[in-house]
Amino acid sequence: MPSENLVVSLPSLIHRIGGDANKQLRIVAKQHDCELKRVRRSRNWQLIGQPEALLDLFNNLSEQSTEFDFVLSKLNVQISQSIKPRESTEERLKRILLADPTITLTELMERTGCSLSEARTARFESEIL
Repeated sequence: MPSENLVVSLPSLIHRIGGDANKQLRIVAKQHDCELKRVRRSRNWQLIGQPEALLDLFNNLSEQSTEFDFVLSKLNVQISQSIKPRESTEERLKRILLADPTITLTELMERTGCSLSEARTARFESEIL
């Protein structure tokens, strides 16, 4: 199952890296199965691609000159957010209950966005441990 494309927003790209560097970035992005395109008629750009392709592009650009530092910083943030595994609600409930066993069910529901039954189940399971 292919993963979703990531979209990296690059505001005012040409003003930050220049027109020639932008053309070079488009070529390099195309080589890595990514797409660099302008957002409608604005001065903002987007870099679109699979997470693995964006990671390859990041590694390639980091070896090149410093003119792509702005793009590298934006790519780094987006890649680190996408690769970081999401913590499930159950794991989050367990972690909070282990840190503060006296927390009320209402506080637990507010902090995690879970239902009352999920909070009660997590409380019961944490008391068994």
